[in-house]
Amino acid sequence: MNAGLIIGAGLVLAIMGFGAFAQDKGWKFAWWQWLLLALATAVFLYGVAFLGTSIGEDTAGAGWFMFGIALVITVILGAIVGRTARRA
Repeated sequence: MNAGLIIGAGLVLAIMGFGAFAQDKGWKFAWWQWLLLALATAVFLYGVAFLGTSIGEDTAGAGWFMFGIALVITVILGAIVGRTARRA
């Protein structure tokens, strides 16, 4: 099975799940918050792709280092969005 298809399907499920979670919590997001969430998702997926490529090329140390940086950036962006979310 194509890895891109699996990642795409997982991304769609994650977006739909987050939308339902935010709706249940009564959160409303501005356009820039959605943009930050998209950026955080892209940075995280970049980190995962870099990690997989680095492990495949036998340079796992660099892969884990870059994944750690991507994870920190993702957490910071997520915290910004979480702290600025408006209640309905």
